Amino acid sequence: MRWIGLLTLATLTLLAGTATAYFRGPDLDHWSVSCQGLIQDPGTRLLRISPRGTFAMEIVPVQGQAVEPQFNLTVTSRDGKRHELLALHGHAFFISDAGRVVCLETPDSHVLPSVLRVIDLHGRALHVQEVDILSNPQLSSDGLSFVFRTRNGTIALDLVTFEEVRYPVLDLFAAGPAGLLAGVAGNNDAVSGVDVTGGGMSAAYMLHVFRGTEHLLEIPLENLHPRRVGFSPGGSAVLVLDQHALLRVPLPSGSVETIYTCPPDAESRDVRVSASAIHLGLRRVQNDLYIGELVTLDPDGCVLERHPGPSQHIPAITQTPPTGRGIPWPLWPDQQHQVGNTYGEYQCYGGSGYLHPGVDVMGTPGQAVYAVREGVVKAVLTISGQWHWRVAIGDAATPDTTKGYLYAHLDEYSIAVDVGDLIEQGQYLGDLVDWPCYDFTHIHFARIEDHGVQWYGDWLCTENPHLDFSNQSENTPPVFEPATGNDLLAFCYNQTSSYQDPQSLQGAVDIIAHVGDLIECDWVCTVQEIRYTIYRVGFPEFPVVDDKLAVFFDMELDTYQGGPIDPFLVELLFKKDGVCNTQGDYNMREFYHIITNSNGDQIYEESDLWEAWDTTSLPDGDYIIRVTAKDVVGNSTTDSMMVTTANENLAWVPSDDCQPVLHQSLPNPGRDQVSIAFRLPASDWVALSIHGPSGRLVKRLVQANLPQGLHRFTWEGEDSRGARSASGIYYYRLATSVGMQTGKLMLLRNP
Repeated sequence: MRWIGLLTLATLTLLAGTATAYFRGPDLDHWSVSCQGLIQDPGTRLLRISPRGTFAMEIVPVQGQAVEPQFNLTVTSRDGKRHELLALHGHAFFISDAGRVVCLETPDSHVLPSVLRVIDLHGRALHVQEVDILSNPQLSSDGLSFVFRTRNGTIALDLVTFEEVRYPVLDLFAAGPAGLLAGVAGNNDAVSGVDVTGGGMSAAYMLHVFRGTEHLLEIPLENLHPRRVGFSPGGSAVLVLDQHALLRVPLPSGSVETIYTCPPDAESRDVRVSASAIHLGLRRVQNDLYIGELVTLDPDGCVLERHPGPSQHIPAITQTPPTGRGIPWPLWPDQQHQVGNTYGEYQCYGGSGYLHPGVDVMGTPGQAVYAVREGVVKAVLTISGQWHWRVAIGDAATPDTTKGYLYAHLDEYSIAVDVGDLIEQGQYLGDLVDWPCYDFTHIHFARIEDHGVQWYGDWLCTENPHLDFSNQSENTPPVFEPATGNDLLAFCYNQTSSYQDPQSLQGAVDIIAHVGDLIECDWVCTVQEIRYTIYRVGFPEFPVVDDKLAVFFDMELDTYQGGPIDPFLVELLFKKDGVCNTQGDYNMREFYHIITNSNGDQIYEESDLWEAWDTTSLPDGDYIIRVTAKDVVGNSTTDSMMVTTANENLAWVPSDDCQPVLHQSLPNPGRDQVSIAFRLPASDWVALSIHGPSGRLVKRLVQANLPQGLHRFTWEGEDSRGARSASGIYYYRLATSVGMQTGKLMLLRNP
């Protein structure tokens, strides 16, 4: 795959002068508001400004063949000095007023920790650390600290000394000057009530204020549902934004006072603070329009200016109501879309590989995203920066464990919902963010499970949501490619990378298939299901492996929790070595599946690692291996390959003077069970099976090498799944190295 950059030459030329033009402004109050009432910083996604305006940083994607995203950064100071930092790896970048650049590398899989690097303006590494399950990173208002949340707490990193201060897990938090940190923590074990009038979920919240390691204040916020916290200019007070009001908590007194009340026809959604003013983002819903407004207040809450923001027609669609697992697509129209990555697909963007925890539905920048089912918003967060904002919607407003849906890679300023909002099916959630490179704008969609009033990003993926889209119509079947050389399949000794000649297979063998699928676009994806059958050449009706399930991608994945399931499944299902090298990144998609690593029950456990095709139990000879791959819709492709086993076992050669003797079943008719006996003149490979009147296989009683002599097997009147067979005529077949014999029996069921 080639890297396709999204930036045209004209765009790059425009950006080149943006930072210089920014510093020509009289002050830092270049705020704007989106139609959702969310305040945009003076910069853009590709231009970041340090909190106090000391530096501006341009971010330009690098075009090339790198596995991981790379960016060129140009940092310009107020005095016009420029510093270029080239080909930096990362998913988000922050410029501090201390002349430090924070680079975050955050993989989708929490099997790999996020890597936080701090470099100076000459590109020298000053600090590197790994962080498990990072979310909502931000700079302090004085630009000297970097703050983020983890599964175990909230961390403030001093960008000068690189000392850390750890705080409790906070639902909302903001870092102020001189080591101040304010945060809101809700009761994540109980819901105090649900406002059915539309306000959403409410709970008891506590405001916490810290200065360094000192816990200054702990104040209950009764009857409030905080949306943002911050500090007033200079850090003399904490600001708490509710849906309807802005509250101020002076320090150190801790008294709570309302300094601004939202107009009745509007709701407050955002607050930012500059050197001398407070900026509020409001949103109105009027005549099917979202309308933003930016209100500028002085530190006491007096209105200084009002600036009308943009408006947007409220996207309204009609979707088919979900039934069972059936759901509509999260993008409009509710029909087949392009898919760039499937569930359980192998991915590796540096470090260790992992399984893709969702389905990537391809879209266009700014395309609307819709809820597929009703529920309550449990999370609005980012795992790194501006391209990784996501909304999680739980099925129920409960602190107990519940399932939900994840909608990731939304434009931060388009997000139309807040934690606690009640959501209807088909409701607009936000727009797709313009992916910075690879032309890969998409919604990452997943079925997840978590507990608590609010979720923090370490949820479990419970099932494959790609299977659930009701309206799917693509008709391109999967494609097999040679696994090695010109051979369809590759073979190695079980649990090794010691490959075998397919014309001389021995022992317990792992079988590897190389197959992929295109779903309405050019990105190769993993297939949904693989099955295989093995039979002796000339005897397809007597398979030694009969339509066995290799893999069906609908298992649980703990990719977002960094648990043991994900790495185990990578090892179990995909081959990655010098011969069959599974790859899954933006440049290369090659999927080599170990199809024998399963006992076929669709439960993947450690014992499956030792599953294999045991050629030692079969007579030497030629066998056909037939493999079928299916996609989500059911399009299938079947291919086959002939191999030869060579274990010095008795070959399957018919002989007229060595016929086995098949006896009549007893009793016949039989009630509920019958016994079938046969005598072997010599040790031999044997398959004894029960078939219906049409020849359909009902149950295989034995399939093994048996010694010379008399053998007896009992059929309990059940099929291969253990279901009770009906009364009627059945046939029993005995297949050995010299041929096949058939008998007839009658089964009578007791009433």
